[in-house]
Amino acid sequence: MRQIGTIENAADLERITDYLLTLGIRTHSDQEPEGFVLWAYDEDRIAEAKSEVIEFQQQPANPKYANAAREAKQLRTAAAQRERQTRRQVISLGERWNRPANSPAVTWILIAISVAVTMGISLDRPSATIARRNEANALLTGPVTVPTQYLTIQRYVINADAGPQSRAPIFQFPLFSRYSEVARGEVWRLVTPIFLHFSVQHIAFNMLSLAWIGKMLEGRYGGRWLLLFVLLSAVFSNVAQYLYSGPMFGGMSGVVYALFGFAWMRGSYDPAAGFRLAPNTIFIMLLWLVVCMVGVGGLKIANAAHFSGLVIGAVWGIAPVLIRRRRR
Repeated sequence: MRQIGTIENAADLERITDYLLTLGIRTHSDQEPEGFVLWAYDEDRIAEAKSEVIEFQQQPANPKYANAAREAKQLRTAAAQRERQTRRQVISLGERWNRPANSPAVTWILIAISVAVTMGISLDRPSATIARRNEANALLTGPVTVPTQYLTIQRYVINADAGPQSRAPIFQFPLFSRYSEVARGEVWRLVTPIFLHFSVQHIAFNMLSLAWIGKMLEGRYGGRWLLLFVLLSAVFSNVAQYLYSGPMFGGMSGVVYALFGFAWMRGSYDPAAGFRLAPNTIFIMLLWLVVCMVGVGGLKIANAAHFSGLVIGAVWGIAPVLIRRRRR
């Protein structure tokens, strides 16, 4: 916003602002002792706006300024109606939680599977076998002995010499090698880490978030759309987390952040979407993303899954809007 001139009285101010509005130039005014200081919002039209103000000051009686009043009133009325509609579409976390979606079956199925898996593996069970190097190969190719490893992105054995709290070397067949479980046909492993949770707080936060945003988007786009979105964002965020930290991870949060990124971008840039996230909701989700990156009480958090999920969701949300605008 930049200053484009000073108008001496309120009557002239009303006429020039009405005329500028009909040209598509939005303005703001501040009353000062010397008159009304006029500002223009659109940086790329500052020179044009200044020129129009100078012309008005030279010929204030020109009929085009009086004739602009009616059109400017119509434009302001239409803008006010759009603003009211937008306010009705803004979605806050609390309000959406209490508003039922249209048969959010896929959302509830995802929650049910996550809870069942968490109860089935038990939170206090080990996530992998601990062994020395000479035993690792046999354990990786033999029967699964730890239930969690039916669902991890690949099987792994913790190095017994590394210490129980270490992020150190584990034994595994690299994901992109021909020996990995995925290469041997267990492709579900690219998705199933989203159902693994390792504490009550972990699953509670993820399921509450999924229930909120999953219900909202499933109600808007349908169950098949949500299922496809979850599958693709799960693969993307799981592979990203594997490349960052290896196979020792799990959780729905990568998918949750993908859904959030989609809703944030689509709601902000596509008026036809029919929804828009409230600023406080966006702030809370981004704040939690940063807090997790900084570190929370020494917990091991899948930050790569969070960030990559947010990116793919945001791209999915904004890309079609930008493509449509470019074609116009």
